[in-house]
Amino acid sequence: MENNDSFVSQECIGALEAALGRSVFGSASHDSRRALIVINLFALEGWHIAEALGVPCAVASPCVVPYTPPSSFAKRFRQAYPGLFEFLQSQEDGKPASWREVEHWLWPVFTERWGRWRCNRLHLNEVPFASCVGAAAGTATRPATALMYGCSPSIVQVPGYWPDTVQVCGFWFPPHSWEHDVRVPPKVMEGFFHNTGGGISKVVAITLSTIADMGLIGESIGEAKHVVQVLTCALETAGLKGIFIISKRSWLESAWRSLYPSTDKKRKGNDADAPVSVQSEGWVGGDETVHGYVGSLPFQQLFPMCLGQGLPLVHFQIN
Repeated sequence: MENNDSFVSQECIGALEAALGRSVFGSASHDSRRALIVINLFALEGWHIAEALGVPCAVASPCVVPYTPPSSFAKRFRQAYPGLFEFLQSQEDGKPASWREVEHWLWPVFTERWGRWRCNRLHLNEVPFASCVGAAAGTATRPATALMYGCSPSIVQVPGYWPDTVQVCGFWFPPHSWEHDVRVPPKVMEGFFHNTGGGISKVVAITLSTIADMGLIGESIGEAKHVVQVLTCALETAGLKGIFIISKRSWLESAWRSLYPSTDKKRKGNDADAPVSVQSEGWVGGDETVHGYVGSLPFQQLFPMCLGQGLPLVHFQIN
């Protein structure tokens, strides 16, 4: 795994061990039957950690799984793990897993990204479910993993070939209390949002965190810079402005600070004498067309200030 992946995964392990009173080494102070780890499809670390902690895991996704296995996946899997392939083919959904579940969403947990980390850090077999092969019936090493799509059943109808462990259960929204309070926009950026002419905002929110964390925009500062420059050019051509939401400690953050070092320093200087509550922490500068924000930003505060002022709300998310 890459350095950033390792750092994030280590944070996940520490947070879950502390919350559950358990350790990946096997000691426990709480009843695991009363615990549940809920992840999304872009946080598969949690699925592996749940196995190490002996805790059930569920997946909650706001969209239908956005990826499919490579065309050669089944052939290569069968060649590498013939026994496991036959086992999964013969299993019912959720007991502990079936090949239908692997093809639908579980296949990324078998990629090389996780194997060594599972073994060295979590003290698990490099290959998930490998210990099930040849085991006595009814001795599954982990409970079923339910996948819940937060979509309306009227929009996403469940086809018959989906695994029984997949459900469409309607939209859900986290409580407002879960979002930390952020001053949006900070004083030094009021002009960026409001000096757009005609009283109508032309600022577009662009979230790149997910695909950046997955390595889909490259694994170097140069590649991340190229993505930012292409999107900035597109915004300029369309006569729009952009707010980029960026993950911490990512290639994208490094690229942004490299592209706009002087504005970042200027912002910090302007905020030096401001009270902590109104400092623009997280905003990392930009130019007349784009500005960046590093971290998690409450969209309920940001979106009403973007294009259309929330009526209708326009948000470009690249996934």
